[in-house]
Amino acid sequence: MTVFDEADDDYLRDLFIRLQWGLLLNTGEKLHAATGKMKNFVWNFANQSFITNLGIPERRYARQTLCAQITLNVFTRAKLDSFARTRYEDLMHFFAEFEQPQGKDEKAFQTTTRQILAVADKLWTGFGKETKVLRSRSYILSVYLFFYELVADGDLTAAEQKKFADFVFKLMKRLRDESRLGIDRKNRELYSFDTMLSSAPGEKYQVERRHEKLGEYYDYFKKTGKIKGD
Repeated sequence: MTVFDEADDDYLRDLFIRLQWGLLLNTGEKLHAATGKMKNFVWNFANQSFITNLGIPERRYARQTLCAQITLNVFTRAKLDSFARTRYEDLMHFFAEFEQPQGKDEKAFQTTTRQILAVADKLWTGFGKETKVLRSRSYILSVYLFFYELVADGDLTAAEQKKFADFVFKLMKRLRDESRLGIDRKNRELYSFDTMLSSAPGEKYQVERRHEKLGEYYDYFKKTGKIKGD
């Protein structure tokens, strides 16, 4: 028997449904039980306009999980110049590391979290209402991380932000078009990238591979206006 001394109605309803359906807690629900500054930041990040307008579900903390994956990778990239695996245990370790940051960690926390929110605001400005068509969390993760580095390299002009938005939506559309063709696919580049999105998408090596490919594809798009492989 488990007794809850304090629980709001929404939590009790979710718990009742989960128990009736026999559902295990997912990553987002487990992360929700964490405490500390990083957990609080991630939940706040999930309320940014770019995140709330994505076409991913609100239920079971899907958006918060995505925000945790983004944040872990931004911090890891800044500290180690590499990306990170984003399994539950990796995210919980990250939350614990920054539960109550002190000294240099506190300074890094304040600086990096401000940058994360600023980049999300820039994406919302550039994507606008079209943001709602973004539904693949692994694609969104890679788009965010790639754009974060574009911004870090220097302020983008309005024209450059529009070019990037055009690229993101055109690439997404081509990925979906090719996926519908099944065995009749013609673009091998997109088939390979689609595999990176769907097969072990949270593994470090896949995050790195997608990042490299997005750079390659974006350079090609800027020169030709086309998606590589078409």
